[in-house]
Order: sequence, then structure tokens, then C-alpha cells
Amino acid sequence: MNNTTTNEQQVAFWNGTMGDKWVRMQDDLDTIFNVVLAELLRVAEPRPGDTILDVGCGAGASTFAFADAVGPGGLVVGADVSKQLLASAQQRSRSNGYANVKFVEADAQTYTFDDEQFDLVVSRFGVMFFSDPIAAFANIGRSIRPDGRLAVMSWSAIDDNNPWFSLPRDVAVDRLGPPAPVDPHAPSPFAFADIPRVESILRNAGLSAVKGERTEVMLTFDREPEKYAEVMSNIGPAARLMMEYNAGPDAASDIQRGVAERIKQFAEGELMRMPATVNVFTAKA
Repeated sequence: MNNTTTNEQQVAFWNGTMGDKWVRMQDDLDTIFNVVLAELLRVAEPRPGDTILDVGCGAGASTFAFADAVGPGGLVVGADVSKQLLASAQQRSRSNGYANVKFVEADAQTYTFDDEQFDLVVSRFGVMFFSDPIAAFANIGRSIRPDGRLAVMSWSAIDDNNPWFSLPRDVAVDRLGPPAPVDPHAPSPFAFADIPRVESILRNAGLSAVKGERTEVMLTFDREPEKYAEVMSNIGPAARLMMEYNAGPDAASDIQRGVAERIKQFAEGELMRMPATVNVFTAKA
């Protein structure tokens, strides 16, 4: 399958029902991934006045966090392929009066950014879907200033202490059956699980001082199993398995109930605390 076709598939995927689901669940997802965003901010070290590119910005939570960090003298450009998510980001920007953010509909693998435009490129789970990641990071790299840097975050392997994904997958497999075999390096949330492979991609794209690091975090959210079971069942491997099996509403309800029951093991007082493992990659232009 050629790169153009694969990218078209990703654009179609994020502009279809999945984009609608992410918009609908965005507030919950922002809450769940808040600790992940805090870790990205810590590693990226944005500076007042920086100009930043946020790749795969979604509905803008990461863009706004970096905009707060760079202040009124800086600028954060959020790029995404999903029209629905970008529309949500624009609305949130207007509602909250952000004057130092800009959103562009762009596939960062092929979009023509200005050369040496950015002090920093960041991404919270937005870089694992490139059909040609070397070409993508070479394109992104050209937009980074000579003293600029990159800090991006991806998921580690699904079975590397990531129950956010593995638990609903297991419930869905129990109900529907196993998924078809897939290329572990194909565009997906887990395409960047192999740290040495991704470090090689970044070096081959022309970046320097490349470093990848496995990091454990604790997803923390309100103790509402049914609400978060809905989120967990509607994105990621469980949602893809339901699509693969063309599962109907009865199967979807069964899976959601099963997830709600199993995540109760993570209850601590009034909260849910669920471990997660992510990979953080840093580099310089």
C-alpha cells in the first residue's frame, strides 16, 4: 500500500465517526490524559516567547497548555487532519480568548510549513499515524530552527502495563473473538512502542541528540466506571475490534458493561487510578 493511500485512510478515519466520537468525549479524554500532558510539558520545557508546532493537536488541550506556557509573546500552531476536532479547538479557543494560538488543517507528513519556523515541536499522541514516519519527521524537521528542539509522546506497547487499552481489548475479544493479525509498525496508537526503532527513524529523518525513554504515569479520574467504560470502549482496540466484527448494539453494550465491571479494580477512594506506560522522544534540529 503506498503512502498516499495510507494517509488518505487516516484522514478518512479521523474525519469519520471516530472524529465525532473524540469530539463528544473530549472533556473526559482531557481529564484522563491530563497527567500525560503535564509530563510532556515537563520534558519539552517551553519558554516564554517560543513559537511551537503541536502535531496532532486534536481539540486543542495540548495547544492551549503550551500557549499558556509561552505567554502572549509566543505562538502555538496546532495541526491536525480532523475537521471535527479542529472545529472544536477553534470554538474552545474563541470561548477562552486565546490570542496566541492558530489551528491549521494539515497532515504534518506532507504539509508545507515555513522553513525554520518553530522553536519547538511537540505532540501528545499525535505522531504514531504517519505512513512514512521518516519522511514525516524530515518534513517537520525542516520547520525547526537551527537551535530548536522536538518532544513527542507516544504509547508504549498495549501489554506494557497499559490497561487503558488492554482491558477493553480483552473484554471485546472475550465477546467477539480475536482481531486479525496486523503489522505492529503500521499507523496505530502503538506504532511507536519500539523505542530503538523510533530513535532510528528520528535520526534517519535528520534530527540529532535523539533520545527515547519509557515513562510510567498514573491516569487519574473520577470514580464513575460506567462513564469511563463508555470512553474506553469507543476508542482504541475495542472500538476497532467492534468495527472489524461489525458488532451491533447488543455486543457494544455487553462490552461496555464488562469494561465498567473490570475497571472497578482501579478505584481508590473517590477516584480511579490506572497505570499507563508511554514513550517520550526528544531530539534537536
